[in-house]
Amino acid sequence: MAGFLLAWGRLGGLLSIGVIIAVLIGVATNFDALFRGFHAIFFTGNTWLFYTSDSLIRLFPEKLWSDAFLFMAYLL
Repeated sequence: MAGFLLAWGRLGGLLSIGVIIAVLIGVATNFDALFRGFHAIFFTGNTWLFYTSDSLIRLFPEKLWSDAFLFMAYLL
């Protein structure tokens, strides 16, 4: 039983690392497509789009997210 759990834990860790690497490659190659694809998965239609004058966009602009992902890539 312990060997079974260890194998699944190892697989889960490798899958997590693979997803992280795939996201970082997406950020490095085309952040806009990754950004839009992420929002297409979790939101319906264009409900995630805001005006540039909205407080949420002014507090968390797209450049912030791009820089944050690139910083994480640098740390890895």
